Amino acid sequence: MFIRLVDLPAKGHTFQLTWNGRSLTLAPGRTVTLDALSAEVEAIPEGSHHRVHGHAAYSATAFCDRCLESMKLEGDVAISVVCKVRSAARQFPHERPMPVDEVDDWMYEGDGVELADVLEEAVRLEFPPRFVCNEECRGLCPNCGVNRNRESCSCAAVAVDHSLSGLAVLLKERKEGE
Repeated sequence: MFIRLVDLPAKGHTFQLTWNGRSLTLAPGRTVTLDALSAEVEAIPEGSHHRVHGHAAYSATAFCDRCLESMKLEGDVAISVVCKVRSAARQFPHERPMPVDEVDDWMYEGDGVELADVLEEAVRLEFPPRFVCNEECRGLCPNCGVNRNRESCSCAAVAVDHSLSGLAVLLKERKEGE
């Protein structure tokens, strides 16, 4: 739903949006399916910019990062962004950090913003960096790949961390040199 901010009445306007079955990419190869989302936001003119605020309730499906099983997520997201027109003079090169007072601003070009983009960003920021189906999740066996929540395997209990194998070689050489 496109919100034409230039046409908003002075008192603002309330918008409602509902989705079903929309995929969100969180990072390359990392996707969440929004099974349902229901949002109500209000857009209000405030001088040279507009404030969009409200809330969205969602249910989503993701995969546990430990055992790769499907898991359900539910949440309610508060939405509050300041929408400002992006001018050529206000575009920042990638080498310079954005000023702290503009981090939460939604920069747009043209007559308005796509409400779906604002909502997707708000929901995306609510998700944790890693999905875990439960704190007791034992994950997959690094040797045979069996889901250790469902069955046990006969692999050795101690797994070697190969990321530190270079240090092990150095320590062995040091001990042999003494």
